[in-house]
Amino acid sequence: MSDEVKQHPDHKSRGHHPQGPSQLKALQKCPGFENRPGTSAAAEMGTRIHEALEVRDPSNLESELEVELFDKCVVSEDQLIADYFGDEPFARYNELPLTMELNGGLELWGTGDVLCISESGSKGLAIDYKSGRMKVDDAVDNLQARAYKNGSYEKFPTLEELRFIFLAPQIDWINWHDFPPESVDIDRQIITMIVAKAQDYRSRWASGEINKDYSELNPNENCTYCRHAQYCPANNGVLLDFSEASGVEVPDHIDVNNLDDPDQVALLYGISKMLEPLLARIKSKAVELAHEGEVLPGWELRSMGAKRIPSDNKLFWDYCATQGITLDELLENINIPVAKLRDLLKAKAPQGAKGQAAQDFIDEGVDTGVILLGKERFTLKAQSSDD
Repeated sequence: MSDEVKQHPDHKSRGHHPQGPSQLKALQKCPGFENRPGTSAAAEMGTRIHEALEVRDPSNLESELEVELFDKCVVSEDQLIADYFGDEPFARYNELPLTMELNGGLELWGTGDVLCISESGSKGLAIDYKSGRMKVDDAVDNLQARAYKNGSYEKFPTLEELRFIFLAPQIDWINWHDFPPESVDIDRQIITMIVAKAQDYRSRWASGEINKDYSELNPNENCTYCRHAQYCPANNGVLLDFSEASGVEVPDHIDVNNLDDPDQVALLYGISKMLEPLLARIKSKAVELAHEGEVLPGWELRSMGAKRIPSDNKLFWDYCATQGITLDELLENINIPVAKLRDLLKAKAPQGAKGQAAQDFIDEGVDTGVILLGKERFTLKAQSSDD
């Protein structure tokens, strides 16, 4: 490596399209989505790795993990490029600005991590780094890949084929798809619809018109990262309001598709347990209001039927017999409450022998095969401060 001091880029200083390629999936799910300001440790790490890869210099990385991911990217990237181009010369572009022309005078722009174009101009290979632990959609279905693919074809119109590769070193995942030029027009239509709708909702947020019609807003896992979550009329920020009212801290960033952090899971589990009574009351109240004739927008009252239970078990058996149902047929269609019968024997046993009688009933039944043990179930119990 040369002793030349390399100028490290600053990716945080460059602008971003408000509906950039990386946000298209979130916007397809909900057109009102807008990233909340701020960053995270994972995002900061990703930025450092991207900057290091742009100049192939890891000196500004801050941990052994970052250097390891950098090295993995370099090795994999070089191999992927060599496999694709072989001996054919090519030009390499790092952090290349790409503009995607959309219908109706709209446009989308972003920055491609790596784009290599053959000397003949007919073959292209794009690479997008993913430094996190969450797998993105496969390239063939990935809206970000399809947007950058369009931008590549538009910037290099002699291309006849383009391979788009996702490279995720932290989860050892590489995925690619070869996009033909015929896919450009189809994806332009799809992306145009997403961006146009998102821009419409962006103006509604700015003007305060959002409350007049928010039927297309769709609360989903991305609400955690949306700047409008706290006052979105589609979800009313239930979780954030609960956090403020209860004093229970809610993380700013929750990866609901990759809940591997025990501390985060423990916190969210506690929140879910606290929310259960509130949610039950909401469901009950909603049904009550609808049953009283109140209109709940977007919902209609439907009968689930009434539960049917025997008024008296002996009378019910006598009734079944008159209908031609045998005792064996009845027993085949009922679930006998073993725990209740155990408790009955326990109550009938003399003082001092109650626990043993109940245990013997279960043990002997299991030993003889009369009682079958189902799969053991587990739950979580909050630890006391003395534990």
